[in-house]
Amino acid sequence: MVGGSGMGIGGVQLADGGQSSSSGAGPLGFFASLDGVATGVTRLNSFDASTFIDPATEVVVWVETVQDFYRLDRSSVLPVDATNVVAAFGLAGAQWLRMHVQNPTWQARLAWFIDPTSGNDEADGGTSGTALKSVREYRNRVVGVQYVGSPTITFITGSVVLDDGNFTGINAAPGFSVAIILQGTPVPIGAVGTFTGVTVIAGNGRYLVTDTGIPVSWSANTWVSTAAVPRMIRNVAKTKHAWVLTDQGGKTASLSQPVDTSETAGFSTNNSDFTIGESYEVCSIPSIPTLAVNGAGSLTVQLRCLGIGDGQISSGGTLLAALAAFGTEAWTVEGTTRGLFACFVGGTSQSFFGITTLRKCAVMGAAITIIENANMPSTEWYLQGGSIVVNGGRGNLGTFHAWDCTAVVLTCRYGGSVEIQGLVGLGNTGKLLSANRAVIYGGALATAVTSDVTPFVLNTLAGATLPVVDQTAGGAIYS
Repeated sequence: MVGGSGMGIGGVQLADGGQSSSSGAGPLGFFASLDGVATGVTRLNSFDASTFIDPATEVVVWVETVQDFYRLDRSSVLPVDATNVVAAFGLAGAQWLRMHVQNPTWQARLAWFIDPTSGNDEADGGTSGTALKSVREYRNRVVGVQYVGSPTITFITGSVVLDDGNFTGINAAPGFSVAIILQGTPVPIGAVGTFTGVTVIAGNGRYLVTDTGIPVSWSANTWVSTAAVPRMIRNVAKTKHAWVLTDQGGKTASLSQPVDTSETAGFSTNNSDFTIGESYEVCSIPSIPTLAVNGAGSLTVQLRCLGIGDGQISSGGTLLAALAAFGTEAWTVEGTTRGLFACFVGGTSQSFFGITTLRKCAVMGAAITIIENANMPSTEWYLQGGSIVVNGGRGNLGTFHAWDCTAVVLTCRYGGSVEIQGLVGLGNTGKLLSANRAVIYGGALATAVTSDVTPFVLNTLAGATLPVVDQTAGGAIYS
C-alpha cells in the first residue's frame, strides 16, 4: 500500500493516494490486491464496488491468481467472460476489464498444461494437476512474450473450444530459433485388448488386425476413424502407433502401417509391426478446431498427438507434425520446410504450401493438394478413399497403398514432375494416375488394382509417357 491513509473495503486494504494532479484535480484513485477472480478469500466477482460511483476516481485492482491488473470501467458493455471481463459487484453497469500487462513470471515459463475438460483458468497452469482450461488464458499470461527457449503446451483431454486455438503474437526473440510444441495426450477408449490375428501388408493387401475378444465389433466400440474423427491404435508400451481405417467384419480392422513414431520426441517412421498376443488400446486425441500461429522470428511449430481442424502457420519457420490429425479445412503454411510424420489427414480438402516432407501418412476421404515440392524418400502413403494432387511440384512420393478410392489416386499437373516408387491397393474404382501437362515417372512399380480398363489419364508435357495397362491383370507400371 502506498500513499496516504488506507481503508478497508470488502475485507481488503485499499490505498487512497490522497494526491492531486498538477492541475489540481481530485484524487488519483484506489488500488486493491485480491486473491482471485472467482477463487480465494477475496474475489473480484464479489468485491464491493458500490463506493466507486464518482467517474473521476480511477480504480485498479491486482488479482493474484492470474497475476494481472483489472481496471474499473463504468460504461463498458463488453461480453462478460471468466477472466477478461468481469461484472462489477454492487455497481450496476460497470465492469472490471483485464489490463493484460506483460508478466516476466509467466513469460519465462516453458511448460504449460491445458485441460479443456477439467482445467481452471485461475490455476497455475504449470502441471497436469493445475492445468488451465483454455488457450486464451495461456495467451493472456504470455502477452508480449519473445521466447528464447522452446515452450511446450500440453493438452490433456477433450476438445478446445471453438476459436480458442489462436497463437497469434507468439514470437521468438531476435536472433533466437525456438519451437512452440503443442502436445496432445491420447485418451484410451474402452478396455485394453489383445491381438489374436495380425496380417501385415503384402502385395495389394491391407494391414489387418483381429481381436476375437472384443464385444460386438470395432465399429460398435467407436474404434474406427472417420474423415472427421481419427482413431489411433497403439501397443500399451506406446512404442508402436497406427490409425484404424475400416471395420472389415469378423472382429477384424484394417490399419495404416504401424510405425515406431514417438508421441513426445523424434520423428522416426520405421515400420514396427504388431504381433499376435500383444496388448493394445484404441485412443482418441485432443483437438483444436482452429489453429493460427503468427509469430516473428524463426519460430517452429510442432504438433504431436493433436487433432487440428483448420489452420494457418505464418511464422517463416517450420511446421513439424507427428501422430497428429488434420481435419475439416485447408491448411496454409508459409514456412520454408514442413514435415508430416505418421499423421492422419481427413476432412474434405487440405492444402500444403512450400517444400513438404510427408512420411507414412494415412489419408481418409480427403483430397490433398501439395503446392511446390513434396518429398517422401523410401516411404509410403495409406489412402482410404483419398487422393493426392501435386500442383507444379517436384519430388519423390514413395509408395502408395490405395484402398477403395473413387477419385484419381495421384494427379500431377501444371508443369510438375514427381517420381513414385509403387502403387498398390484394392477396391479402387477410379483411375490410378493422372499426368496433366506434367511428368510422373519411376522404375518398375508394384502391382496395382483398378476396375478401370484404362488406369491412367495422360495429357502430358513432351517426354512423359505412361503405358495404358489394365492393372486388374496384375501387370507392372513403367514410365
